[in-house]
Amino acid sequence: MRPLKAIRTGVAAPFLAAGCLIWGIAGIVGFIICLKIVYAVLGFWGIVLGLFLFPVFLLAAPWYALFAWSDPAPVILVYGCGILAWIVFGIGYLIKGE
Repeated sequence: MRPLKAIRTGVAAPFLAAGCLIWGIAGIVGFIICLKIVYAVLGFWGIVLGLFLFPVFLLAAPWYALFAWSDPAPVILVYGCGILAWIVFGIGYLIKGE
């Protein structure tokens, strides 16, 4: 490995790791919050249905909380942290040169 590429990879690694960490933690916390929203609206069978239709469930539950309950926190958490993770990933890949 060329020295410059090794340095760039070493500098980019914390950004890539931070992006993974943000993505993972926000995904788990967002999933739990979406489960609570679905449980409050549809009960136990809504949770069962939401586990089978996971992408739709994670897409719709935060927006339901925003429009029905005027609570922007789930939208900010699910979508905002996803955008933040992509920005951090992008910085890492930009530094790495890929």
